[in-house]
Amino acid sequence: MVKKLVKNLAAFHHLDVPIRKDGLKSWLSQNETCLEIAYRDMNAQSLIEELQLPLLMKHDPREEFKKLKTLIKSLNSPTVFCHNDFRGCNFLVNKADQNIVLIDAEYSAYGLRGHDIGGYIVEWGCEPFEIEKHDLPSDDVLNYFVQLYIDACEKQNPGYAAKPENSLAVIVKEVKVMSLGKYM
Repeated sequence: MVKKLVKNLAAFHHLDVPIRKDGLKSWLSQNETCLEIAYRDMNAQSLIEELQLPLLMKHDPREEFKKLKTLIKSLNSPTVFCHNDFRGCNFLVNKADQNIVLIDAEYSAYGLRGHDIGGYIVEWGCEPFEIEKHDLPSDDVLNYFVQLYIDACEKQNPGYAAKPENSLAVIVKEVKVMSLGKYM
């Protein structure tokens, strides 16, 4: 079942959709804007102090996001057509043939390759609204998942797996960095 899921994701990422291809810039900008609004208009700092959140009192999320933004840009990850809501509730499984269909694509746009997988692993093993219990899958599980993705991309685009920028290590790093982005 996982192979079929990853195959669908690879096919989705290889779509050539005639829309703007600057999704990363938009995603980063939206996140930065939300953080600024939280501090400027919603008095986030007072709430952080009231709730006694030591990490947020010590580390300004706006500054941490700037560091993450620099790291994301340094990845030079390819832009692909992303689902942007790649999660279990957005897969339909046909019981008869076990085919999987991705649904709920209204947030789809061009973005970084690791974004969808990063979002998926952020929710790995969690029930809805239990993000505080989150623990990333082991590197073995993540490597297995990403290797399935590479294999599926190879079928979509022969020669894909031979390119250094499509290596297991490179994509796993992209996924881990993008999971941090999902947390923020």
